[in-house]
Parts: sequence; structure tokens; C-alpha cells
Amino acid sequence: MDVTPDARIAWPTVGRAVLGALPLLAVVLAFQLILLLAADDPADGWAILLIVMLVIAFRRAGTSAAREATGRPLSHAALAGLGAFMAWVPLRILIAIVGDSERPLGGIFVGLALAVLVSLIGGIGGVRDVRKARD
Repeated sequence: MDVTPDARIAWPTVGRAVLGALPLLAVVLAFQLILLLAADDPADGWAILLIVMLVIAFRRAGTSAAREATGRPLSHAALAGLGAFMAWVPLRILIAIVGDSERPLGGIFVGLALAVLVSLIGGIGGVRDVRKARD
């Protein structure tokens, strides 16, 4: 079975997409820590803003991976979302430990599904951008 170069995953492309999402993930982490230390109730309406910021970071990773990929753009997008999520999980666990959370891993699987789904949606947008640029 012959494998063309386009059929392989370009890991540097995935890595660059994950690195592109890290600044926004760092902002989310800083915002969560500020809320944890300063607010009486950290879940006081700010959770929606944090989730939106995470969705933007995962979508950004998927979009940039799909734009840069020479083949299999949605696979690259999903892997970029997974990588961004895996970069965020240790930080989330640290926040749970600092905040004495009763369920530090409660939303991990939901977050994983959200990260991959949103990065795939971003990947679809990236594919459309590439097709528009070619036409």
C-alpha cells in the first residue's frame, strides 16, 4: 500500500496550531486564578465567559491546523484541538487543587469532547478559507 505525503499527519503543523492557542489558554488560566483568589463565588456568572474563551482557543487551533495542512485538514484540526486540550488539562488540575475543588476531574471528558468538536468546526472554517483563496 503506497502512502502519499499528503496522507500523513504533519506533526509540526499540529504543534504550531497548539502553540497558537496557548496564549488564549494562558489568559483563561490567569482569569480563573484571579476569580479563585478574589471572588467570593468563582462561578458567579464568569463561567460562561471562560467557556467562550476556551471555545475560541480550541477553534483557533483547529482553524490554523486545517489552513496549514497539505492533506487531511480535519484530522489535523482534531489533533490540534486535542493537543490544546492536553496542554490545558494540567493547568485545570492545578486550579482545582489550589481552589480545593471537590471534583477536579469532573469536566475533563466533557471538555475533551468540546475541544475536539470545536476544533473540527474550526477546521471546516479553515478548509473553506483555503478553498476561497484557491478560487
